Amino acid sequence: MTSTNTAPATAQGAPKTRKPRTASPHRRAILLFVAPFGVLFLAFYAVPIIFAVVQSLLTVERKGTFGPPQQVFGGFVQYQQVFQNSEFWQAVGRVLLFGVVQVPIMLGLA
Repeated sequence: MTSTNTAPATAQGAPKTRKPRTASPHRRAILLFVAPFGVLFLAFYAVPIIFAVVQSLLTVERKGTFGPPQQVFGGFVQYQQVFQNSEFWQAVGRVLLFGVVQVPIMLGLA
């Protein structure tokens, strides 16, 4: 079995080598155009997600019935409670059933 070389060859028959990449002369212009997207992405997407994850790891404790609330680190206690809750799993099942029924109907009607 013979193999064929599909790489372009130079006049001597050796494969052509690529030139190393050099820095773009328009680097500042590229950053100028990409910066608004980066700022808005961080402000409206990444930061809220990080904030929500941090908040989900905190629990509220009170001293007495009407004491001032104090947020303390609770770890994964709330996640553990949610995943052990049968109502949560019933809700997940309903959403999955809705998706299994609704998506084929929507695609069929489209």
